[in-house]
Amino acid sequence: MKNLKLLREKHGMSQEKLASRVGVSQQSLSTYEMGKAEPDIKTLKRIAKVFNTSVDFIIGETDLELKTRKTAPRRLNKRELKCLDNFRALSAQDKKKIEQQMKAMLEDDI
Repeated sequence: MKNLKLLREKHGMSQEKLASRVGVSQQSLSTYEMGKAEPDIKTLKRIAKVFNTSVDFIIGETDLELKTRKTAPRRLNKRELKCLDNFRALSAQDKKKIEQQMKAMLEDDI
């Protein structure tokens, strides 16, 4: 429960409020934060949902606070792949120019 108190305080939430939201007593939540007891997996999942994080972050198994979303893989067609290869071959200065031009073009379409 390494990060439970950190998350709760970061979100400006009292023990009472978090306990109410996840369906446990304030005393139980206090014992979780002090490391004297561990919540069951259902409670851990509810806590993770409240803070939009993972159970792994709450228990200290990862440093990644925000939950990642699964996304469908994107496939590039031959033309897009060629553009990407060309872009990668440019200098940093030229890449920046291209990015600025693309941004301007997209803003014109709005």
